[in-house]
Amino acid sequence: MNRELSLFDMHCHPVFSPDFAGFAADAAQVGLGLFANTVNGEEWSRAHALEPQFSNVRMGRGLHPWWIEDESAAVADVDAFVEQAGEWTAVGEVGLDYSKRHCAHAELQLSCFKRIVETASTYAGTVMSIHAVHAASDVLDVLEKAKFTDAGVPIFHWFSGSTDELVRARQLGCYFSVNPKMLETRRGRAYIRQIPVRQMLLETDLPAYEGDPITAGEIADMLQKLVVNIAALRGVDAGELGETLASTSRSILNL
Repeated sequence: MNRELSLFDMHCHPVFSPDFAGFAADAAQVGLGLFANTVNGEEWSRAHALEPQFSNVRMGRGLHPWWIEDESAAVADVDAFVEQAGEWTAVGEVGLDYSKRHCAHAELQLSCFKRIVETASTYAGTVMSIHAVHAASDVLDVLEKAKFTDAGVPIFHWFSGSTDELVRARQLGCYFSVNPKMLETRRGRAYIRQIPVRQMLLETDLPAYEGDPITAGEIADMLQKLVVNIAALRGVDAGELGETLASTSRSILNL
C-alpha cells in the first residue's frame, strides 16, 4: 500500500532510471511525489504511456534546450508538442541555455521556447519546469508576453540568474525548485534565503544520466536532508518548513 505523499521532487528525471516503472513504484512506497521531466518528445511518449499506473507521478512533456541543435528535428518536435496538446498535463524540461557550449543555437532555442509557452498558455493550470542558463531575462520576457502566469505555473529549475532577475521572477509569481548543490555556493545560499517560502520547491535533478542506479529511497533521504539544511539556513523549524513545501508541491501537481 502506498504511503501518503510527504516529499516531492519537483524536478527529476526518473525515465533515466534503469527501471522507470520500478522507480516510480518505489517512490510511492516511501511517500515521494515526482514531477518527472523529459528531454524530448520520444522520451515523453515512452514514459507517458506508463503514467496512469502511478498516482504519485506528474509527467512533464519536455524539449530540453540541449536537444535543440538540428533545426528540422527541433521544429518537428515542437510541432508534435502542439499536436499533443491535451495529452500532456505538464511541461518540462524546457527553456533556454545560452552558455558557451549551447549558445550557437540560441535563436532556434528561443523560437522553440516561444511556441511551447504560447501553446501551454492556452491550457489553464499547466505546470512548467524551466531551464534557464544565462537566459533568465529572455525566459521572463517570453512568459510575460504570453501571459503564461495568468493561467499556468512557471517553475525555475535551479535558478542561476542575477539578483535583479530573481526579483523580477518573484514579482511575476514564478516558483523556484532548489537542490542540494545550491547550498554549496554563496550565491545559491543567498537565493535560498531570498526566495519566499511559498514560492520555494525542492528538487534533485536526478537520476543524472541514462542508467543511473540511484534509488527512490536515496532521493527521499536527500530531500529530507535538504529540508533540514534549508531550515537551518533560514532559521526556521524544519518540520513546519517541510509541511509548507509539501503542501505547495501537492497543490501545484494536484497529487
